Amino acid sequence: PRGSATPWFSLSYSLKYALVALLLLPLLLGVAGLASVGAYLQQETGGFLLLTPGGIYLQERVYRRGEKTIRLAAMIHLGRQEYYRELAQSVGTGRTLILLEGVSDRDRLLQQSFDYSGFAELLGLVAQNSLDFAGQPVSPDSLEQEIEDAGDPAVPHILCADLDLNQFDARTIEFLNVVGRTLLNPQAEGFGLSAYRRWVAEHMDGPMVQVLMADILHRRNRHLLRILRRSLPHYDTLVVPWGAMHMPAIEQAVVRAGFHLATKTQRLSLEFGNLPFRQIFKRALR
Repeated sequence: PRGSATPWFSLSYSLKYALVALLLLPLLLGVAGLASVGAYLQQETGGFLLLTPGGIYLQERVYRRGEKTIRLAAMIHLGRQEYYRELAQSVGTGRTLILLEGVSDRDRLLQQSFDYSGFAELLGLVAQNSLDFAGQPVSPDSLEQEIEDAGDPAVPHILCADLDLNQFDARTIEFLNVVGRTLLNPQAEGFGLSAYRRWVAEHMDGPMVQVLMADILHRRNRHLLRILRRSLPHYDTLVVPWGAMHMPAIEQAVVRAGFHLATKTQRLSLEFGNLPFRQIFKRALR
């Protein structure tokens, strides 16, 4: 059972930390085992993420209600360049809105850049922020006016549908700063795992986990769904390329709104056979 008495090192909690902080997947697999990690990830993502001996597959599910279409495309923070390119090129023209993921930091609460690019480069991959949709950026504050001005757009509209960091609990911001200076710090010894584990041992408990999940998952999901409902009357197609952990709640809301599953597409996001394991473990043991 989950609760404040649940130890921070349980499989369920440890894997949630790994997903939030993007711990090294090869090291995680080596510790926890492919089968148990795969079953957990498949359950927590509602099957949007599939872990196989060959790699990680992400699923896109297309839902329809009359003339309206919602595309739920699962993401992780890094992957093959081909994965992002194929997804970007699959978006057609017409009355389409792409609801992007990406927490902003207007008040500069992060102490250093929260960037997966260095980690992705080490693994021979690219970060999620390299996903480049062709389209016209629009603002949430002037969404209806921009739609009216544009008429039937020749290119998709693109809207960041995420929160700003200043809306998070101070404990979440502290945790993200810890991740930034340890796991995502290219200068940290052994990928910063030792420093990260020490911080987790001292600070991570049941209430802290609840705060993190409330901010990083649930609050952002609610914000996205508010924008999705507001946008739906104005567009024929909504594309939602968000993290796989977000997808179960988003999918449930889409189904409750009367949408029905039309198609599923599975794409290879990360191929284990191409990962530089020797280089990874050499740096991890540094």
